[in-house]
Amino acid sequence: MIVEILGWLSTGLTILSFIPKGEGRIRLINGIACISWIVYAILIKQNPLIVVNSIVLGLHIRYYMQQRKMNNQKPKWDEGLPVSKVEGDVNFMYNWIRKHSGKP
Repeated sequence: MIVEILGWLSTGLTILSFIPKGEGRIRLINGIACISWIVYAILIKQNPLIVVNSIVLGLHIRYYMQQRKMNNQKPKWDEGLPVSKVEGDVNFMYNWIRKHSGKP
């Protein structure tokens, strides 16, 4: 009876994972569903279910790690480009805007 309830819980989590907006939430809920499916599959001794849900869970973890790595990196947009330093001169910026805006 408990195994059957776990199967239905896994089904519900899988369906629930497609409701939220945002890829991160979908992946999180679906990852939890995968863990639930893996436990269920172990209990009923179904290797194909273990394999497919392990692969999907691995893909979710890989995505999470890539997102985490991207969010922790410093932006490299100016790396390798020659940069001219301009001192904090308000008049410089004011004159530059006036010159390029076409206003006298």
